[in-house]
Amino acid sequence: MEKFSLWTRLRLLLADLRHTDRIQRRMDARTRAAIREWTARKAYCEAATMEEVASTMGISKEQLSWYFRHRVRKTFLQWRKELRIREAQDIMRKRPALPASRIAAEVGIMDKGNFRRQFREITGMNPAEWRLRK
Repeated sequence: MEKFSLWTRLRLLLADLRHTDRIQRRMDARTRAAIREWTARKAYCEAATMEEVASTMGISKEQLSWYFRHRVRKTFLQWRKELRIREAQDIMRKRPALPASRIAAEVGIMDKGNFRRQFREITGMNPAEWRLRK
């Protein structure tokens, strides 16, 4: 009788895990689609908190944070910073004469010093050095 009870509990636990996994996959798919749409709109260039971003995606801040930590293996803020710097590089390629302060503002970083620091963190060089090596 003990084995049957243990076996039954194990089956119920496995069924619950499969159900939870299906729910997680659906949630991941919705989150991934929301992130794709948000990225396509270049909304990462807007000044918004993580909570505001999650709200526009129709998910909670905790869900967004969990998704990035477990699926992307980066924090949301690190990922957004990388998107902004890649966008800045693209702008610099297309409009090489545009001042760094204007580029920083276009990608959502209002402080030129902060922009330089983030640019160096991602690329290993400041914007002026990057333009020269381009």
